[in-house]
Amino acid sequence: MSLALIPGSFDPLTLGHVDLVERTARLFDRVVVAIMVNGAKHESGGGTFTFAQREAIAAASLAHLDNVEVITDSGLLVELAQRIGATCLVKGVRGAGDFDYEYTLAQINRRLPPTVETLFLPADSAYDHISATLAREMLRYGRPLDGVLHPAGIKVVEGLRK
Repeated sequence: MSLALIPGSFDPLTLGHVDLVERTARLFDRVVVAIMVNGAKHESGGGTFTFAQREAIAAASLAHLDNVEVITDSGLLVELAQRIGATCLVKGVRGAGDFDYEYTLAQINRRLPPTVETLFLPADSAYDHISATLAREMLRYGRPLDGVLHPAGIKVVEGLRK
C-alpha cells in the first residue's frame, strides 16, 4: 500500500492545498496531511490558528476524500514519515521561489534517515495566487474567504470567530 505524506503549517489550509491533496489522493492509496510546526514561520510561538483549529479546518475541508487523514505533529518530518510508513513526501510549488525553498529541504531530508522521496507537484494555475498568508490577511480585514478556503473550512473558521 502506497502512503504519501503532505506536511505543512496549513495556517489555514487553502483551496490550493485542497487541490494538492486531491491530486495526491488519486496517485496514492493513502495520504496523511500533517500539520506541523514551521520554525521559520512561527518563531514567536504560534500561528494565527492553534494546531487543533488548523486540524479542524483541514479535516472539514478534506472530509470528501476517503483515503486522506489529517494529523498534527511537532517533531522532525523524516521521523514522522518513518513512524507512519510514508514512502513519499509531497510538496506543492507555486513558482520558482517555492521550488528553490522546497528543493533545499528535500536535499536535507534525503541525507537524514529514512530515505523518503520528495515529489513536487506544480500548483494548478487556478490556485497559484492563493496562500495561507492571503487567507490570514483576508481574515484580518474581515473580507470574505470564498475562493480562498474550501466552503467547509470557511464554516469552521466562521465558527471560531464567534
